[in-house]
Amino acid sequence: MEEVRDNRLGDRLRRLRRARGLTLNDVAGAVGLSHTFVSMVERGLTDISLARFRRLADFYGVRASELLLQEESQGRPHISAPDVGLLIDRGPGVTYRLLPNLEHGAQVMHVRFEAGAGFTNALSHAGADIVWVIGGELTLEYGGESYVIPAGTCVSYEASTAHSFHNRTDAPAELLGVSTAPYW
Repeated sequence: MEEVRDNRLGDRLRRLRRARGLTLNDVAGAVGLSHTFVSMVERGLTDISLARFRRLADFYGVRASELLLQEESQGRPHISAPDVGLLIDRGPGVTYRLLPNLEHGAQVMHVRFEAGAGFTNALSHAGADIVWVIGGELTLEYGGESYVIPAGTCVSYEASTAHSFHNRTDAPAELLGVSTAPYW
């Protein structure tokens, strides 16, 4: 009798790694495992302890429970209520919400800025960011330069350069963004 292999976990870990442009060595070094072991987990050739599993989930910034979810067999969309998503503290007057994205490799965020509000610090991370200003006007601080981004405008940039957003107007502003390599 032929054994049927169910390797959804390994497949998800491989997709997360590839979506971030990482090698097996990159992941292994970051979580204290051998690249051979990480490869075997991705291919479904070995079991993994809970401690190692959590280190991988933490490294990828994904809840362990999301890695274990069964895929919907009927291909239904995941629909979330407007207030669902992890809130990240990015400064006074800023509501920064990570939107649920189960396992699609990118991280989606919705950010609202009160008048005069902005991120308290600049960040840099792997991957690229794509941001659409959907209301008001924002200033992107990127690599020592300032760029004014009005509503309806999309901007994309390599996220490895320090960047932040500020609302320098006296009206609220809002953006919808996608990061190709999640960092929260």
